[in-house]
Amino acid sequence: MVWKELYWALFRVWNRYFCDPLRFFRHLCQKLIRGHSDRECYNLDATVARYIIPRLKTFKRLASGYPPEFWSMKEWHAAIDEMIWSFEFVLSDYNCEEYDFKNPKRWERVQALNMKRYQKGIEMFAKYYNGLWD
Repeated sequence: MVWKELYWALFRVWNRYFCDPLRFFRHLCQKLIRGHSDRECYNLDATVARYIIPRLKTFKRLASGYPPEFWSMKEWHAAIDEMIWSFEFVLSDYNCEEYDFKNPKRWERVQALNMKRYQKGIEMFAKYYNGLWD
């Protein structure tokens, strides 16, 4: 497992910097000029998740109030945890790497539950978006 991760890490570095230096330079210039590059838009859901997760975690730690729809800070923290889980699920590539070839039916049931939980967290993020202030 470690060798596989090392291989893909080296492959990404080689592919990004050495195979096409013109593309790397173009993306660097775009990042310096407009603040983001085209590369960040290829997988925008993961880019947004990488940006939101640390901020949601910090917000949860620093929050001193909660929206009126909640009865307590504990409920609000549980809602934020669901949002965080959903964005982390995006970064896990929707658990596609954990496909169980020996028991595909079980994997499909687990994946259906994960997708429901993911959808719930994203809907909560949209619903309480205006409540993400302190």
